[in-house]
Amino acid sequence: MRTKQAIVGAFAALMLVAGCGGGLSEEDYQQEVEGILEPLGTRLQEIGNQQVDPNSLDDVAAQLGEADTVLQDGIDDLEGIEPPEDLQAPHDRMIGALETFEQATADAETAAEDGDAQAIVQDYPAAATEFQAELDETVQDFQDAGLDVNAPTP
Repeated sequence: MRTKQAIVGAFAALMLVAGCGGGLSEEDYQQEVEGILEPLGTRLQEIGNQQVDPNSLDDVAAQLGEADTVLQDGIDDLEGIEPPEDLQAPHDRMIGALETFEQATADAETAAEDGDAQAIVQDYPAAATEFQAELDETVQDFQDAGLDVNAPTP
């Protein structure tokens, strides 16, 4: 899943510059962020790989609800971290991308609960694509700062 790879790639970029002043020490910051992003990506991949009946909007809603909870927990955990000063902007950008995707997931869950399959089909794939693009741009922020970080590939 490309989303998990993007989360892990952005995490790797964060780790390269984690000791650049402000916030936690490099080691503590690394442990904190790693402890959030790696399980987050793994859980989202597991949820996405779950077999659900696409004709059962109740099943789809439950799957989206599970993803929404995982996303919100990850956001809450990341917001509790004070990154090194030089990482504040990319840290905030990653949280913003997660918040946007979490809202799209919650909206898709509501659409499924309301029986509106068309809204899910029309809107959710675009939200996932936008989320991926934002994560790729976060990696680009690190590259622009002079870091030799490659964007994750599928």
